[in-house]
Amino acid sequence: MSQLRNVFLRESEASTAPQMMAAYRAIKRALPRMKEKAGVKSLFTAAVFRDIVLAANILKKEEG
Repeated sequence: MSQLRNVFLRESEASTAPQMMAAYRAIKRALPRMKEKAGVKSLFTAAVFRDIVLAANILKKEEG
């Protein structure tokens, strides 16, 4: 996780590995609701991906 974060963000904006794991667990718990809301069974749709990104951004703002 600590190396993965560097791929997406500048170091000054990067979450810590524990923060990323907490976000992962929170989003994983929310995935069934996200799929249901989007009316799909797969995570690999634009609607669910958009919701995952939105959830991750909200979690990031809440931590900082």
